[in-house]
Amino acid sequence: MKKLILAAAVAGAVLLSSAAQAQTTPEGYQLQQVLMMSRHNLRAPLANNGSVLEQSTPNQWPEWDVPGGQLTTKGGVLEIYMGHYMREWLAELGMVTSGECPTPDTVYTYANSLQRTVATAQFFITGAFPGCDIPVHHQEKMGTMDPTFNPVITDDSAAFSQKAVQAMEKERSQMQLDDSYQLLAQMTDYKDSPSCKEKQQCSLTEAKDAFREGANKQVMSSQADSLIKISRIWADFFPANTSNQPI
Repeated sequence: MKKLILAAAVAGAVLLSSAAQAQTTPEGYQLQQVLMMSRHNLRAPLANNGSVLEQSTPNQWPEWDVPGGQLTTKGGVLEIYMGHYMREWLAELGMVTSGECPTPDTVYTYANSLQRTVATAQFFITGAFPGCDIPVHHQEKMGTMDPTFNPVITDDSAAFSQKAVQAMEKERSQMQLDDSYQLLAQMTDYKDSPSCKEKQQCSLTEAKDAFREGANKQVMSSQADSLIKISRIWADFFPANTSNQPI
């Protein structure tokens, strides 16, 4: 039986059988299943409620059409395109039939229990199988991480904590990001940010990695690393750095 399994918001990768990836299929082999694993599409940044972004500048970030962390309208449209593309690809492989809805036992979709991940899966299904009754499965309680998609550190030893932080610091030192951090601090006016004025965290280049203790131990990157992940927002919204422009 041919089967397609979709898992939304995992790792941004597509895993196929070796037969599908190979240039030539050995005689007698036939593709039977396809497993797709995908991260959510474009979401609004977490730029309020005391987030790293809000604490990293005295200025105001651009307003989005949805609350922070939720899938945006554009993200939904892009995911429909992705679904349509994958449908055509699956049809070429003979996994689905063009113009027909797949039977319920041939497609299974499972998403993390967050708005952005469930919505991503729903938009994907809309693009891949428009008009077809294919449910998106997820945990009943929305807004909480599904353990399936939430790997946590279980080693609580001091030795592991030290090793993890040392590995992060070594990796960053090889990247030589000090100049980038200094530019980012200038762009965000970091010296006048709440992080600097209220928490005395005034340097992105001197920030250290940490291993946070708690119910779920996590290796935390520095504030600079968290902030630099969203630096593209500046380029997209405000390509010129002028003093009278909000972030």
